[in-house]
Amino acid sequence: MWMGSTADVIMAKGRSEQGQHQLAIDSFRKALLDRPNSGRAKAGLGKSLAATGKCNEALEYLLAVRGQRAWNTDTLLQEAICHYRTGDDAAYLAALQEAIVLTPRDAGLW
Repeated sequence: MWMGSTADVIMAKGRSEQGQHQLAIDSFRKALLDRPNSGRAKAGLGKSLAATGKCNEALEYLLAVRGQRAWNTDTLLQEAICHYRTGDDAAYLAALQEAIVLTPRDAGLW
């Protein structure tokens, strides 16, 4: 059901952007049932989980997209925030430095 999961990801992203993070989480999880390797769904789920303060679970998904197309400055910043919130200062600084390095390639974020 490739088209279904794509529609779920698009819907989930919209919900997340509107601050409806729990609905977004549910939609991203649904998309991952159809396509368990979807980087966009994993990144979106990680960011939505981070927005709700579920950083330990968020890190599972954010770290899973490293090196994939869905990996960008935004996912690194969310990863850095989660590392900070969980008390891992070394990982926080490493993710933040990587986000700064990627900034020229993802300048729309700043």
